[in-house]
Amino acid sequence: MSEIQEFACGAESVTATMNLPMPPGDEHYGPPLTIGFYPGVAEVWIEGPCGRQNIPVAHLKAVIQQLRRAAKLAVEHSQGEEGK
Repeated sequence: MSEIQEFACGAESVTATMNLPMPPGDEHYGPPLTIGFYPGVAEVWIEGPCGRQNIPVAHLKAVIQQLRRAAKLAVEHSQGEEGK
């Protein structure tokens, strides 16, 4: 389960920082993901160890759809690998 810390809004608003532990232990995949937005601009940003990606709100539905598709394929392919 991811660990989520939520924040209040400001000039550059960070809405959450997510630590992603590796199941079942306490290790992490890497640095936390940070999510936020710029007030007055209809976009969100996601920042990780390699930088920040700005995503216009109008594109979020498609981005989330592709994340779900990738997750489904990852699960399917990981289950296939375990059986080999």
